[in-house]
Amino acid sequence: MVEFPGITGKQAGSIAVAVHCSQCSVSRVLETTLDHVAALPSRLYPPTRPPMKGRSVHTETNQQHNDSEPKSATEPQSAGQLQDASQLQSAGQRDTPEPPLSAEPRSRGPLSHGRRSRGTQSRGPLAWMRQPLTPRVVTTGSLTSHVHSLAGPPEGGPVYVLLHGIGMSHRYFRRLQIVLAGHGDTHSIDLPGFGATPRPDRQLSISDYADVIAATLQKMGAGRVVVVGHSMGAQFATELAVRHPDMVSHVVLLGPVVDSARRTVRQQSLALGLDSLRESPVGNAIVLTDYVRSGMRWYLTELPVMMSYDLEGSLALVAQPVLVLRGSKDPVASRSWCGILAATALDGRYLEIPGKPHIVQHSSAESTAAAITALAAS
Repeated sequence: MVEFPGITGKQAGSIAVAVHCSQCSVSRVLETTLDHVAALPSRLYPPTRPPMKGRSVHTETNQQHNDSEPKSATEPQSAGQLQDASQLQSAGQRDTPEPPLSAEPRSRGPLSHGRRSRGTQSRGPLAWMRQPLTPRVVTTGSLTSHVHSLAGPPEGGPVYVLLHGIGMSHRYFRRLQIVLAGHGDTHSIDLPGFGATPRPDRQLSISDYADVIAATLQKMGAGRVVVVGHSMGAQFATELAVRHPDMVSHVVLLGPVVDSARRTVRQQSLALGLDSLRESPVGNAIVLTDYVRSGMRWYLTELPVMMSYDLEGSLALVAQPVLVLRGSKDPVASRSWCGILAATALDGRYLEIPGKPHIVQHSSAESTAAAITALAAS
C-alpha cells in the first residue's frame, strides 16, 4: 500500500470521495460543453437580418454600455472594508462570457527558445484560447519549472508573476494573463511536480517552492515583480515576499488557503467538491485535466505541506502592499478568513467579486486584473 507523509488512510478516503464527486460533476458539465461546441458555428456566425424599420442596430459598443457593471475605476479599499469589484471596471470593460472548451494552441519552437508573445486585443469567444504564450524551461539545481510568458506594452510597466495552486498549472491563469499583459510583462510558472514539469524525488516545502521561484526569476532577469498567487499559490507568494523581499513589490492573494477555522482534509475536500458545482464547464475541465497531469501521488505528497502552512503568521511579516481577493461564492476561502488575512498584513486590502467561485481569476478575469493593476499603481 502506498503511504503519503502526513496523510492517514481516513483522510485519503475523504479525498477519494471528493475526487469522485468532482469527477461526476465534471462529467455532467463536459456534456454541456460538448453541446456548446456543437452549437458554436451558429453562435459565431448567426444569420443576418435586416434592421427593423425605425429601430437602430445594437453594436458591440452599445451592448457594453448596457452592461450592469459601473465603469468607473477605483482603488481597492483597506483591510476590513468590502468593496464591490464591479467598481474596478474601466470604461468599456466587462467580464466576457466564457467560451466553449478548446485545445490549447501549441507554441512553435522548443521551450527554451522563441520570440516572446505579446498580449493582443483579438476579439471573439475563443480569443483567449488562441493567444500564444512563450514557454521556456528553467532548471534550478535538480528542480525544473516551466514559465509561460506574455510580453507587455512597448512602454513597459510592472512585471506580473502568476503562481498556481495545488494540482494546477498556468492554464487557469490564461484569461487573467492576457488582460494583465496589456499593462506589463507576465510570467505564469508551472512549479516542479505540476503541469508538465518533472516530478521531484522528495516532498517540497513552501520555502522550497519560494526559493525555486526566486531562482527562476533571477535566471530570467525579472527584477521586482507583482506576485499573484491563487489558493496554495497564495502560500508560495507570501513566502516569496518574506524570504526574498527585494524581489517583490506587491502581493496578491486570490482565494487563499487554508482557512484557520477549517483545517482538516475532509473539510477542504468537501469545499472543493462544492466549488466544482459552481465553476463553469471550462473551468472544471481545466481543473480535472490538470489534476490528471499532476497525478494523485504528487497531490497527496504536497497536501500535508499546504495544510500545515501558517499563512497568517507569515503574512504578518510581509512589508509590501497586500491585496486579498475572493469571489463571493467561493466555499474554499471564506469571507471571514480573507478579512482576517487582510487585517493581519501590515498594509492589507480586501476585495470581493460578486457572484464568482474559487477560480475567480478565470471566471472574472477583467475585474481581477483591474484590482491587481490598481494595487500595482498604488
